[in-house]
This record gives sequence, C-alpha cells and structure tokens, in this order.
Amino acid sequence: MNTAQNTTSKSKAPVRKGKPARAAKPAPKKAITKSKAPAPKTKAKAAPAATAAVVKTAHKGITQPKPGGACATVWNWCDAHPNATVAEVKAGLENKVNPSTCSVQFYRWKKYNA
Repeated sequence: MNTAQNTTSKSKAPVRKGKPARAAKPAPKKAITKSKAPAPKTKAKAAPAATAAVVKTAHKGITQPKPGGACATVWNWCDAHPNATVAEVKAGLENKVNPSTCSVQFYRWKKYNA
C-alpha cells in the first residue's frame, strides 16, 4: 500500500482509478466579424380586408368578451337582467353555458358595470 499518498493528500475528493484527471477547457474565443449590411426590406403584407376590427373597451381592468362566445352569452344575459344574482344567472343559462363560466363572467360583468 502507498501510505504516503493517503497521508499527504489534503483533498477528500474520491480518487478516480484508471482515468487521468481532465483539465478544464478554456472558454471559446469570440470571433470578431465585420458588420454586415442590413437585409433588404420586404413589403409588408396587408391584412385581409374581410376581417373587421373589433374594438374592445376596458373599464376597471376588465375587457368585454368578444361577441359570439360563451362569455359574451353570459354578459348579454346579465345586460338583460341587471339585478340578477349569480344563482339566477346559472339557472337562466343552465343548458347553454358551464356553471363555472357563468359564475366567473357574472362577477367580471358586475365589476365592469359597478
């Protein structure tokens, strides 16, 4: 046994047998390149004319839902019944909209219109 190696070693790291220790790799050098001319500009494509821009209004951090969705259905029902409670909204839209969606959108509608 080589006792000198065990007693003089200050490091407690395990010794790898059979393979020499790897040296740290130096960081790669960054190549200095000359700036290239900017790419030629291309013409921007025009948006399709068939799509109409929907203007959403924001009030108190709440935006109105886009028309035609389940959220808009709840908002429209609430507009027609302004003094309704969340239970009445859920009952009125029972087969049309998920009850969780009714509850969330009722309180968003209420905050928007408060």
